[in-house]
Amino acid sequence: MKYSILNLNPGYDQWHIIRKKQTFKNVNRADKVLKVISGKGLNLSRLFHNLDFEDYECMNVSGGMIGSMIEHCSKEEGLNCLYYHINEASRINFCIIDEAGGKSESYNDPGPMLSGAEVNGLLNYLKGYINKRRNTAIVISGAPCRGVDVESFKALLKHIYDCGSKVIVDVSGRWLKAATAYPIDMLKVNREEFLEAFAFDALFLRKN
Repeated sequence: MKYSILNLNPGYDQWHIIRKKQTFKNVNRADKVLKVISGKGLNLSRLFHNLDFEDYECMNVSGGMIGSMIEHCSKEEGLNCLYYHINEASRINFCIIDEAGGKSESYNDPGPMLSGAEVNGLLNYLKGYINKRRNTAIVISGAPCRGVDVESFKALLKHIYDCGSKVIVDVSGRWLKAATAYPIDMLKVNREEFLEAFAFDALFLRKN
């Protein structure tokens, strides 16, 4: 089975690791910085690649300097990626890991905002992309960029099903709720994501 992963809002992460007690209260100096491209779809691609499974491709939405950095890093890692380019820059996220103080904080960029014309262009591109991959499982991995509304997301799902493709979904929030209106072949969701989308606990259901 071939897999086409739709990673509709990739990111570039920087992890700043602090190992020494800081001299100044409001100034943090990292002892080590880890840089990695992110988004559920790229994480899945990395897993496939590390397991020597190469029968996949990851279609990413990217823009600006950050998007160029994501593309460069994916090539360096040897990931099988394609890119659809947008105007605004892709998101960058920061995580401060204070090993000396025993705490960590994350700061996540909301990501680019697509215009109405960009949303329509992206949907048309994805429909054409899916049409050429009818014998491929489509993996929707991560929520889309801002500007893509739930109705547009549903239109994409409907097109996938109209093409007869298998669908694997790994999203959260309103995107998860929209996706479950269709007969999904596989759904990957954690307890917190399920609770957020449906306002009840999946573990409670399982116990009863």
